[in-house]
Amino acid sequence: MRIEGERALLRTPAITDLPYLRRLWADPATMKEVGGPFEISDERARRWFAPMVDPGSGRDRYFLICDKQSGEPVGEASFHRYDPAERSAELNIKVEGQRRFGGHGFEALVLLLDYYFNTFGGGVMIDPLAPANVSGQRAMARFGFARAGATEEAVIFKLERERFNQLYAKGHSPCAPS
Repeated sequence: MRIEGERALLRTPAITDLPYLRRLWADPATMKEVGGPFEISDERARRWFAPMVDPGSGRDRYFLICDKQSGEPVGEASFHRYDPAERSAELNIKVEGQRRFGGHGFEALVLLLDYYFNTFGGGVMIDPLAPANVSGQRAMARFGFARAGATEEAVIFKLERERFNQLYAKGHSPCAPS
C-alpha cells in the first residue's frame, strides 16, 4: 500500500527493508525519546515482520515514511492494538534523528491519521508518551491531540476523528503546519 503526500509518502515495507528498520531502531538520535536504541537479530526482525506487516493483522498497520522525491525511507509510522469495541489504537511515529524538521514527520502523521480515521474506520488515536519526552508531548498538543491523563509510565494524548477532520480535512492544506 502507498499513501502519497506532497513531500512524503507512506508505503508498506518489504522484507528487504528490514536492514533499514534495524538501523533505525538502533540509532541513538532517533530512539532517544522513546526509551533508547535497541538492536534485534535478523531472525527476531523476521518474526516481527510477519504479524506486523506480512501477512499482518487486523489490529496493526505499519508503514515506512519515505521522501517522495528520492523514495528513500526516513522513518516509520504505524498504529497498533486496534480495539474494535472502542475504535481506538496506539500511535507510533519516528523520523530519523538527522532528518527531523524537514516536514516529513508532520505530513506522515496527517497521512497516517487520514487513513486511520477516514479509510480504516478508527475513531480515536492514542499516543502514550514517556513523561520525560516533553518535546513529543508539545508536538502532539500542537498537532491537535489533547492530554487525556497520565500514569507513572506515560502521559496519554488522544485525538478523535471529528477533531482531526476539523483540523485537517481535505482542502484545509493539511500538509503544511498552521
